[in-house]
Amino acid sequence: MELWLLRHARARPAASVEKDHDRPLTDTGRETARKLGGWIRASNLEVPTRVRVSPSVRTRETTPAWCSTASRHRNKCSSPPCGRRWRRTSSASCRSTVRPSR
Repeated sequence: MELWLLRHARARPAASVEKDHDRPLTDTGRETARKLGGWIRASNLEVPTRVRVSPSVRTRETTPAWCSTASRHRNKCSSPPCGRRWRRTSSASCRSTVRPSR
């Protein structure tokens, strides 16, 4: 099993919205996430079939942007947000969630 740790792409400044959790990606952030997916694809890396993301808007926007570009198969990645339990996610629950790609 491999574990990838990726940070969200560039988001709008914190002052632009009421809550930090609600900050969306900038146009540059969306483009950067797509470029990351292109790099992953060009590197012939095996794209994960499950991706664990926080419920923040910027992470929910980053994941499909890189994943759809990286995968040769449409909708290969599944990235349901973790909801309120995100901060209490244990390593055991991650092991049960992350599955190797096929």
